[in-house]
Amino acid sequence: MPVYQDKKNKTKDGRTYYFKCQYTDIFGETRTKKSKKYFSSREAKEEERKFLENSGKIIQTSIIWNDLVKDYIKNIQKKDTTLYSKFLVFNKYGNLFNDKEISKINKFKAEQIRNYIDTFNIATKTKNRILGDFKLIFKYAIETGKTDNNPFELVKKFQDNPNKIKDRKKESDLYLTPEEFNDFISVIDNDFWKIYFSFAFYMGTRKGEQAGLQWKDIDFENNKLTIYKQLNLKGLTKENRFIPTKNNVIRTISIPNKLMEMLNDLYEKEKKVIGFNDEFLVFGGIKHTSYTTIDRQKKHYFDLLEAQKNKDNINNPIKVKRITMHQFRHSHASFLISNNVPVNIIAKRLGDTIEVVLKTYAHLFPDVEETVIPILNKI
Repeated sequence: MPVYQDKKNKTKDGRTYYFKCQYTDIFGETRTKKSKKYFSSREAKEEERKFLENSGKIIQTSIIWNDLVKDYIKNIQKKDTTLYSKFLVFNKYGNLFNDKEISKINKFKAEQIRNYIDTFNIATKTKNRILGDFKLIFKYAIETGKTDNNPFELVKKFQDNPNKIKDRKKESDLYLTPEEFNDFISVIDNDFWKIYFSFAFYMGTRKGEQAGLQWKDIDFENNKLTIYKQLNLKGLTKENRFIPTKNNVIRTISIPNKLMEMLNDLYEKEKKVIGFNDEFLVFGGIKHTSYTTIDRQKKHYFDLLEAQKNKDNINNPIKVKRITMHQFRHSHASFLISNNVPVNIIAKRLGDTIEVVLKTYAHLFPDVEETVIPILNKI
C-alpha cells in the first residue's frame, strides 16, 4: 500500500506523509480517500490499514502502467480510430513504463520517454502530440484516483531548431496536374483500377471514405454522391464496420459526367454478381479492397508509365512523378483552386472547413503579393 510524501506542503509541525487509496464503501460505491499528514511513513501505513479495515474493502492502492493503458482506452469517449491511435502510441513509446507502478513514475522517467521520442525522425508537431497523449493519460489517472502526480506536466515541449532551414519540396511534387493524371490513367488497362484512381482524382475523397462507399450512396438520376461514413479499418475494436467521417460531416457532392459513365458501367457489371445488392461496396463488393493492394497497383501503373516514357530514352531516363493516395485528394483540390472555384465550394467537396482549406492549400491560391508591385511603382 503506497504512502506519499509532500515536502513542499508540510504542516506547521513538520508532518509530510499521507496515504491515498481507493475503496468500496458499505453501499458498494467506489471512493477515494486522501488522509491527513503524519510524521512518518510507518505511521501513515498503519493509519491506512486501520482505515481500510473500518471503511470497506480495498480496490487498489497502486496500478501498473499496462493496466492504466487498458483502463484509459476502455473508458475515454473517443472514436474507435482515435483509441487505436493512442493505443499504438503507448505501445510504441511507453515500453519503458511496462510493469511499473504509475505512482513511481517520476519526472526523470518522463524525460526518458521524451528523449526516446526524440530519436524518431518525425515532425516536431507529431512529437508534441505524442507527449500530449502521455500527459492526458496521467491526467486521467489523477481524475480517477489512481495517482496524484502527473510527471509530464513538467516535461518541456519539443521546439523546432530556429537555425535550421526547413527542407522544401516543390509544391508541384505534392499533386498531379490534369495532364499528368491523364498520362497515368492512360497506361491502366484494367477497368476497375481505371475507375478507382479516376474516382480519387475527380472526387477528392479521403481513402477511408472511398473504401466505405456503397452503391446506395450514389444517386444515379442526379449524378450525386452522399458521403457520411468511412470504413473502419484502423479502429481498436472494429465493432462497427463503418464509422463517421473524419469531421463527422455529411456532404452531398456532384459527380462529373465522365466518372458517372464509368460508375454506371461498373454498376451494371456488378449487378450480375450472385447475391448483389446496394449494400455492396463500390470498390470491393462484399469485402473491401485492401490498402496494400491499392498501393501495389498504383506503383505498378506508375512503373508502367515510367517505362513507357523511357522506351526510346535509355541514355537519359526520366522519373515520373509519384504521389500517395492522399495526394490524389490534394490533386483534386489544386485543380479546383487553379480554376478559381470558390473556397467554400472546395471546402464542401472535401468535407473540410474553409479555414482548413485555406491553411492546407494557401500556397496554391493566387498570390496577392503580385498586386502590390504595381501600386508601389506608382509612387
